[in-house]
Amino acid sequence: MDMGVATIAATTVSFVSKYLAKGAESVVAKIGEDLYKILKSHFGNSPEAGDPLKGLEGKPADPGAQESARLDLEKLLAKDESLAKRLGERLVSAAKTEDGATAIQQFAGTEPPTGLKPVGSTVGSKPD
Repeated sequence: MDMGVATIAATTVSFVSKYLAKGAESVVAKIGEDLYKILKSHFGNSPEAGDPLKGLEGKPADPGAQESARLDLEKLLAKDESLAKRLGERLVSAAKTEDGATAIQQFAGTEPPTGLKPVGSTVGSKPD
């Protein structure tokens, strides 16, 4: 299965929110931590208007904050192929373990990813 921008955004927000809420099991927490670090390194330590983590960091369990972060991240990934590729590669890497594949399937509602579509071709697409 190839991953589009919407799937990368939704799955990333699911893992990061579980990581930030500190209620995740170890494999989920590790994947969430890695994705969080990728996003924080991209945006730096100072809050930016375009940082999709802003609201999520304060209320990681809030469905509204999660949806807002997902939408913001999806828009950013549609414009930033490099960031989309880094997040997608981490998800693909996680899917290579049984626990990671199960966690991704649970959060994304799809089969574990095996590759990436070119990001530019997925703009406006629905989650896979």
